[in-house]
Parts: sequence; C-alpha cells; structure tokens
Amino acid sequence: MGRENLNTPVIQHENKEISCPVEQKEVLAKYYEQLATPQISNEYDKEYLKTCQLRCNIIKELAQNNKVCSIDFSEDEILAAIKNLNSGIRRKHYGTIKQEIVNKIGSIQWNNKFRDRDIICQLITDCRKLTGEYLPYDAELMNNIESTSRKMCYDMHVKRLNAMNID
Repeated sequence: MGRENLNTPVIQHENKEISCPVEQKEVLAKYYEQLATPQISNEYDKEYLKTCQLRCNIIKELAQNNKVCSIDFSEDEILAAIKNLNSGIRRKHYGTIKQEIVNKIGSIQWNNKFRDRDIICQLITDCRKLTGEYLPYDAELMNNIESTSRKMCYDMHVKRLNAMNID
C-alpha cells in the first residue's frame, strides 16, 4: 500500500473525535462485530442469531482471558487475504455487486475502472471511498453494495467457523 503512517489520527464516532489508538480499536471492533452479527430481522432464524451471539461472546471471553497469545494482522495481510479468497461465497456475492455497478455505469466503464484488485478490495471493505472517481453518488447503490459485502463477509465467517468445527 506504500503508506508511511498507518495510524489514523482521529476517528469520528457518535459525534466525538477518538484519537487514542486503543479506543479506536474498540470502536472498530464494535463496528465489525455489528457487521458480522445478523440483526434481528425476519430474514434470520432467532435461534441461529442466538448461536452467533453466543459464539461472539465466547470469542470475546477467550480473547480477554488470553491476552498473551494475541495475533496482530497488518492491513496488508488482511487485504492480501481478501484478494486471495477463492470460494463460491465470494463469486456469488461479488457477482451481485458487479452486476449492480454494471447496471449503473456500464460494462465498458466497469472493465476500465475495476481491473485492480486493490480497488475491488476497497469496493468490498468501504465502497463509499470510491464515489466520484469510480462510482456515481447513488445512495441506493451504496446501500446495496454495503449490504451484499456484509452478507459476503458474514457467510465467509460462518464457512470458516464450520470448517474449524466450531459449534
């Protein structure tokens, strides 16, 4: 990525500016927990939701009780993992995202703008940063991309847990 300073000076959260790296990590952890946990909705089975919340609580407890054995991942390692994903889940959801965008900008612009894997990673992790240069300012499109990206990340998380035989 070539950035010299990976520290974020300030994160805006609930109308407060968070500058402490530890607090920033907590804010981001809560954010990603919300992304990974299905919210109460008619689309999700309530028992399955309870199972997901139980898993999340177990992981939190293990992490809090086992601080000695923490694994830190750099931004580059996370992006490399996203770039190298090769599963039916990714193809299914990525195809949906691609079609949404092609419907808005056309296939020629898609082919010109979305060749780079880093741009695809940005599209999945935070598509709003691509508005203007890559994507039109379209709230419905952004919401659809974000929703599909969250579902993709959640499905990959569940697939990984199932592969690890975590019940």
